[in-house]
Amino acid sequence: MATTGTNNRALIAGEQRVRTLDAILKQFPNPAFRRLTYFYLAHSKDGEPPCIGDIDLMEIYKIADRLVLIDLEGDVAGKHRFKWRLAGTALRQIVGLELTGQYLDDVAEEKTANEAGRIYCQVLTNGAPHAWRHKVMIQAMNRNYVQYDRLLLPLADEEGHLRHLIGVYSYGDSDILDQVDDINEEEIRSLGMEN
Repeated sequence: MATTGTNNRALIAGEQRVRTLDAILKQFPNPAFRRLTYFYLAHSKDGEPPCIGDIDLMEIYKIADRLVLIDLEGDVAGKHRFKWRLAGTALRQIVGLELTGQYLDDVAEEKTANEAGRIYCQVLTNGAPHAWRHKVMIQAMNRNYVQYDRLLLPLADEEGHLRHLIGVYSYGDSDILDQVDDINEEEIRSLGMEN
């Protein structure tokens, strides 16, 4: 079973994770969420979160511009930082800043960094997906607010510890995203999902 850093708390079971993802997809009928969810479940083994080493982003290149990969440095229960291993170009265009290679606490104001860090820790601690619709002020856009939807999913390291996140952002551009929703009904059923 995957664990978080040095935290051995039980994770939600694989079946519960699938039910949670089903509920998220009903609440957020977003093609990018669907694409990432099906990719994620296809790479899960025995209901456990996939290992980051098993992730080939070329398999989901259609949503690469809105993907994030986030690494935990340190221990989720102790001193830690989050670093964006990858932040897609759509995210850079919205926030006006290249986030790839940056630390969360270096680029976000303290309140935002604390809130995001709390959610990241929650996902890594309990292994549950997290989705939300949020409005954030973007300083690069003259302090305008942008509403976005985000789905975050935990990933394990090579030892099975949950130390990474994969996520996808959407900014109300579902007409463009319809192009990425080419998963057939047989694929959906094979993953134990409803459609």
